[in-house]
Amino acid sequence: VEKILRERHDMRGQDFLFSLVQDYPRREQVMQYGEDDLHFIRRLLGEVGIWFRFTTDTRLNIDVVEFYDSRQGCEPGLTLPSVPPSGQHSVGVDSVWNMESHHRVVQKQVSTRDYNYRRATEDMNTQVDVTRGDPTTWGDAYHYADNYLNGQTQTRATSSSPTLSPGQVLKVTGGDEVAAVFADGVVIT
Repeated sequence: VEKILRERHDMRGQDFLFSLVQDYPRREQVMQYGEDDLHFIRRLLGEVGIWFRFTTDTRLNIDVVEFYDSRQGCEPGLTLPSVPPSGQHSVGVDSVWNMESHHRVVQKQVSTRDYNYRRATEDMNTQVDVTRGDPTTWGDAYHYADNYLNGQTQTRATSSSPTLSPGQVLKVTGGDEVAAVFADGVVIT
């Protein structure tokens, strides 16, 4: 990824920042075919759980791409009230409404198959429990290098706050209409 940013897009060290918690081994072979650089980078990073966002360095007056693999890159966001739009709530007070939370069952067991030409005689079939013991899952899936847990819970809401931006954590206060996932905080993407 760094090589693509430096060589194809003339980015220098101050144009991007890798703040990774985990260590990732260098890939021996990676192929980019029929996709532009953005899709290629998103695919590579998505396979290992690295996300990125754009920020502004006010000191150098440049845009910076920041890469993270945990919640450490999330900025503390806002806590906004849940107020349904009635035409009377927009007088200088930002709020959140139309909150939706969708959940999907995640497979309990994942079977992967791999082939390594250096160890062609070894059995490369593996089974991994990706739910960490969650008893509400059901079924098996057969895929290669997919990210399973991202689609488990997806949230959506509407807000009148102009200061919300990707990477912030938004917490919503209010009555029974506020789902627990919004009260605990959601990352804006």
